[in-house]
Amino acid sequence: MKKIYQSSVHKRLTKKRARRSVTNSKRFKLKKAERRLDKLLLDTPLEICAPSMFSIIENYAKTVGFFDRFVREAAKGRLVKLDLSKVDKITPDTVLYLLSRIDFLFSKFPKVRIQGNGPRNRECHELLHRSGYYRFVNVQKAGAYQHEHVLEILTAKKVETRKAEAVREFTSKHLSDGNSKILYGKEIYTTLIECMANTKNHAFGNDIVTRGGTWWLIAVYKPLESCVSFAFLDDGAGIPATVQKTLKESFVDLFQNVIAKLGLTSDERFITSALK
Repeated sequence: MKKIYQSSVHKRLTKKRARRSVTNSKRFKLKKAERRLDKLLLDTPLEICAPSMFSIIENYAKTVGFFDRFVREAAKGRLVKLDLSKVDKITPDTVLYLLSRIDFLFSKFPKVRIQGNGPRNRECHELLHRSGYYRFVNVQKAGAYQHEHVLEILTAKKVETRKAEAVREFTSKHLSDGNSKILYGKEIYTTLIECMANTKNHAFGNDIVTRGGTWWLIAVYKPLESCVSFAFLDDGAGIPATVQKTLKESFVDLFQNVIAKLGLTSDERFITSALK
């Protein structure tokens, strides 16, 4: 009687098992190599350079492109290095937005790793330093933070009348001249309180606890232009996402990505509707 291990069936099964074992071994080694490569990629700093004109207002496309890449890559767990060395001009609005994105990433993604440097340009460096930016990102810099031309960044999650008053006093100090003191005091204070209240009551709906609800504020005096520049930012969803829409608008909003390509709708319609 022929032994089982010598039969053709057994030999065929043995060869098949051997091929499967080799295949699995190759797959295991390949996955292991891929994991090593992924880890190496995550640990290799990805340098993202800010444009020389680092301003959302004055250089929208390149600045927003910088932030988009920064947030996407950092959220993946990559070691991201923000290179601000070539920045020749930075505006207060961009300083606030940079801080808000860093705050957002660390609150949502525990494994975020961010490195960076400051601008070589003295004026840009001074704005970041005097505004308290480096203090927010836990970087120690020599010299005093306070400066008479820059009101250090203010932030909170609710209406802060004292902080609004601090901005009013800062503005009046640099621009008051008789009747203008009353105008600056009334208009600026009222506007800031309204912005703070809007952040708390509208920008986040009922999800303010889980989503945040932080606002950021900065003021800079420009002696050559004899004006004070303000920037107020909150990390809410904005009018298009929070305004109460009609059934038709909700349907359009659901398919906005497709419809937008046809040029049939935009967020402008929701904003206009909210103001009626």
